[in-house]
Amino acid sequence: MLASILVLATPLLVIAYHLMWGNDRTQPAQTFKNATTELQQKANTGDTSAQIELARQYTEGDGVLANARQASRWYAQAAAAGDREGQYRFGMALLEGSGVVQDYRAALNWLKLAADKHHARAQFALGQMYYEGLGTPIDKIAAYVWLSLAAAQGLDDATRLRDQVLNQIPADRIMDAQERARELHARLSADAGTETPHAGHTGPKPKP
Repeated sequence: MLASILVLATPLLVIAYHLMWGNDRTQPAQTFKNATTELQQKANTGDTSAQIELARQYTEGDGVLANARQASRWYAQAAAAGDREGQYRFGMALLEGSGVVQDYRAALNWLKLAADKHHARAQFALGQMYYEGLGTPIDKIAAYVWLSLAAAQGLDDATRLRDQVLNQIPADRIMDAQERARELHARLSADAGTETPHAGHTGPKPKP
Protein backbone atom coordinates (compact mmCIF):
# COMPACT_ATOMS: atom_id res chain seq x y z
CA MET A 1 0.00 0.00 0.00
CA LEU A 2 2.78 2.43 0.99
CA ALA A 3 4.64 1.68 -2.25
CA SER A 4 1.51 2.46 -4.28
CA ILE A 5 1.02 5.79 -2.50
CA LEU A 6 4.64 6.78 -3.17
CA VAL A 7 4.29 5.87 -6.86
CA LEU A 8 1.20 8.05 -7.17
CA ALA A 9 2.65 10.94 -5.14
CA THR A 10 6.03 11.19 -6.89
CA PRO A 11 4.77 12.79 -10.14
CA LEU A 12 2.79 15.33 -8.11
CA LEU A 13 5.90 16.23 -6.12
CA VAL A 14 7.92 16.66 -9.30
CA ILE A 15 5.29 18.95 -10.79
CA ALA A 16 5.12 21.00 -7.59
CA TYR A 17 8.93 21.36 -7.54
CA HIS A 18 9.04 22.68 -11.10
CA LEU A 19 6.16 25.08 -10.47
CA MET A 20 7.78 26.51 -7.33
CA TRP A 21 11.50 26.45 -8.11
CA GLY A 22 12.10 25.07 -11.57
CA ASN A 23 12.31 28.42 -13.35
CA ASP A 24 14.47 30.01 -10.63
CA ARG A 25 17.24 27.44 -10.22
CA THR A 26 19.80 29.59 -12.04
CA GLN A 27 18.90 32.81 -10.25
CA PRO A 28 21.14 32.40 -7.17
CA ALA A 29 24.17 31.57 -9.34
CA GLN A 30 23.42 34.44 -11.70
CA THR A 31 22.90 36.83 -8.81
CA PHE A 32 26.24 35.85 -7.31
CA LYS A 33 27.94 36.21 -10.68
CA ASN A 34 26.50 39.69 -11.07
CA ALA A 35 27.66 40.62 -7.57
CA THR A 36 31.17 39.34 -8.31
CA THR A 37 31.28 41.30 -11.56
CA GLU A 38 30.21 44.46 -9.76
CA LEU A 39 32.84 43.81 -7.09
CA GLN A 40 35.49 43.35 -9.79
CA GLN A 41 34.51 46.66 -11.35
CA LYS A 42 34.80 48.46 -8.03
CA ALA A 43 38.15 46.81 -7.34
CA ASN A 44 39.43 47.96 -10.73
CA THR A 45 38.59 51.56 -9.82
CA GLY A 46 40.84 51.36 -6.74
CA ASP A 47 38.17 50.69 -4.11
CA THR A 48 40.27 48.99 -1.41
CA SER A 49 37.26 47.46 0.38
CA ALA A 50 36.24 45.79 -2.89
CA GLN A 51 39.82 44.66 -3.51
CA ILE A 52 40.03 43.02 -0.11
CA GLU A 53 36.62 41.36 -0.45
CA LEU A 54 37.54 40.06 -3.90
CA ALA A 55 40.82 38.74 -2.54
CA ARG A 56 38.92 36.99 0.25
CA GLN A 57 36.67 35.29 -2.29
CA TYR A 58 39.70 34.04 -4.22
CA THR A 59 41.31 32.89 -0.98
CA GLU A 60 38.28 30.92 0.19
CA GLY A 61 36.87 29.89 -3.19
CA ASP A 62 33.69 31.77 -2.32
CA GLY A 63 31.71 31.91 -5.59
CA VAL A 64 34.89 31.72 -7.65
CA LEU A 65 37.61 29.13 -8.09
CA ALA A 66 40.14 29.46 -5.27
CA ASN A 67 43.21 31.20 -6.64
CA ALA A 68 45.97 32.24 -4.24
CA ARG A 69 47.76 34.21 -6.95
CA GLN A 70 44.70 36.34 -7.69
CA ALA A 71 44.07 36.80 -3.97
CA SER A 72 47.60 38.05 -3.33
CA ARG A 73 47.34 40.34 -6.37
CA TRP A 74 44.30 42.12 -4.96
CA TYR A 75 45.73 42.24 -1.46
CA ALA A 76 48.87 43.81 -2.93
CA GLN A 77 46.85 46.54 -4.63
CA ALA A 78 45.00 47.39 -1.42
CA ALA A 79 48.30 47.34 0.47
CA ALA A 80 49.94 49.71 -2.00
CA ALA A 81 47.00 52.09 -1.55
CA GLY A 82 47.74 52.26 2.17
CA ASP A 83 44.93 50.05 3.47
CA ARG A 84 46.07 48.41 6.71
CA GLU A 85 44.06 45.21 6.18
CA GLY A 86 45.55 44.91 2.70
CA GLN A 87 49.03 45.46 4.13
CA TYR A 88 48.45 42.78 6.74
CA ARG A 89 47.01 40.27 4.28
CA PHE A 90 49.70 40.87 1.66
CA GLY A 91 52.36 40.64 4.36
CA MET A 92 50.96 37.27 5.45
CA ALA A 93 50.86 36.07 1.83
CA LEU A 94 54.57 36.92 1.53
CA LEU A 95 55.32 35.30 4.89
CA GLU A 96 53.56 32.06 3.90
CA GLY A 97 54.49 32.13 0.21
CA SER A 98 50.80 31.97 -0.74
CA GLY A 99 50.31 33.09 -4.35
CA VAL A 100 53.65 34.90 -4.30
CA VAL A 101 57.30 33.99 -3.86
CA GLN A 102 57.98 33.67 -0.14
CA ASP A 103 59.90 36.73 1.06
CA TYR A 104 60.37 37.19 4.80
CA ARG A 105 61.98 40.62 4.56
CA ALA A 106 59.21 42.03 2.38
CA ALA A 107 56.63 40.40 4.66
CA LEU A 108 58.22 42.11 7.66
CA ASN A 109 58.02 45.50 5.94
CA TRP A 110 54.35 45.19 4.99
CA LEU A 111 53.36 43.83 8.39
CA LYS A 112 55.20 46.70 10.05
CA LEU A 113 53.13 49.20 8.05
CA ALA A 114 49.91 47.56 9.23
CA ALA A 115 51.19 47.17 12.80
CA ASP A 116 51.99 50.90 12.90
CA LYS A 117 48.29 51.48 12.15
CA HIS A 118 47.20 49.50 15.22
CA HIS A 119 46.37 46.28 13.33
CA ALA A 120 46.45 43.75 16.18
CA ARG A 121 47.05 40.66 14.03
CA ALA A 122 49.88 42.42 12.21
CA GLN A 123 51.45 43.34 15.55
CA PHE A 124 51.20 39.72 16.65
CA ALA A 125 52.75 38.43 13.41
CA LEU A 126 55.51 41.01 13.65
CA GLY A 127 56.27 39.93 17.21
CA GLN A 128 56.49 36.31 16.06
CA MET A 129 58.91 37.23 13.29
CA TYR A 130 61.24 39.08 15.66
CA TYR A 131 61.01 36.16 18.07
CA GLU A 132 61.85 33.56 15.43
CA GLY A 133 64.26 35.68 13.39
CA LEU A 134 62.28 35.64 10.15
CA GLY A 135 63.37 38.45 7.82
CA THR A 136 65.32 39.99 10.68
CA PRO A 137 67.84 38.93 13.32
CA ILE A 138 66.23 37.49 16.44
CA ASP A 139 65.30 40.36 18.74
CA LYS A 140 63.49 39.34 21.92
CA ILE A 141 63.02 42.95 23.03
CA ALA A 142 61.32 43.94 19.76
CA ALA A 143 59.26 40.75 19.90
CA TYR A 144 58.11 41.60 23.42
CA VAL A 145 57.21 45.17 22.42
CA TRP A 146 55.00 44.18 19.47
CA LEU A 147 53.44 41.26 21.28
CA SER A 148 52.61 43.58 24.19
CA LEU A 149 50.76 45.91 21.83
CA ALA A 150 48.82 43.03 20.30
CA ALA A 151 48.03 41.64 23.76
CA ALA A 152 46.75 45.07 24.82
CA GLN A 153 44.18 44.75 22.04
CA GLY A 154 42.91 41.47 23.47
CA LEU A 155 44.72 38.80 21.43
CA ASP A 156 45.13 35.82 23.73
CA ASP A 157 47.76 34.21 21.48
CA ALA A 158 49.83 37.38 21.74
CA THR A 159 49.49 37.41 25.52
CA ARG A 160 50.74 33.82 25.82
CA LEU A 161 53.73 34.37 23.53
CA ARG A 162 54.54 37.72 25.17
CA ASP A 163 54.77 36.02 28.57
CA GLN A 164 56.96 33.31 27.08
CA VAL A 165 59.28 35.89 25.54
CA LEU A 166 59.45 37.88 28.78
CA ASN A 167 60.98 34.90 30.57
CA GLN A 168 63.77 34.86 27.97
CA ILE A 169 64.75 38.52 28.37
CA PRO A 170 67.66 39.28 30.75
CA ALA A 171 66.39 40.73 34.01
CA ASP A 172 68.33 43.95 33.52
CA ARG A 173 66.58 44.58 30.17
CA ILE A 174 62.98 44.03 31.23
CA MET A 175 62.32 47.57 32.41
CA ASP A 176 63.71 48.89 29.12
CA ALA A 177 61.50 46.52 27.11
CA GLN A 178 58.38 47.56 29.01
CA GLU A 179 59.23 51.25 28.64
CA ARG A 180 59.65 50.81 24.89
CA ALA A 181 56.28 49.07 24.72
CA ARG A 182 54.59 51.92 26.62
CA GLU A 183 56.21 54.59 24.46
CA LEU A 184 55.32 52.88 21.20
CA HIS A 185 51.76 52.27 22.33
CA ALA A 186 51.40 55.93 23.27
CA ARG A 187 52.85 57.11 19.96
CA LEU A 188 50.69 54.85 17.82
CA SER A 189 47.60 55.76 19.84
CA ALA A 190 48.33 59.45 19.34
CA ASP A 191 48.82 58.93 15.60
CA ALA A 192 45.50 57.09 15.44
CA GLY A 193 43.74 59.75 17.53
CA THR A 194 42.78 57.29 20.24
CA GLU A 195 43.17 57.45 23.98
CA THR A 196 46.08 55.69 25.58
CA PRO A 197 44.89 53.63 28.54
CA HIS A 198 46.92 53.54 31.71
CA ALA A 199 49.92 51.33 30.94
CA GLY A 200 50.50 49.65 34.22
CA HIS A 201 51.58 46.05 34.51
CA THR A 202 52.43 44.70 31.03
CA GLY A 203 53.28 41.14 31.89
CA PRO A 204 54.23 38.71 34.64
CA LYS A 205 57.50 38.88 36.48
CA PRO A 206 60.26 36.75 34.97
CA LYS A 207 61.01 33.40 36.50
CA PRO A 208 64.02 33.44 38.84
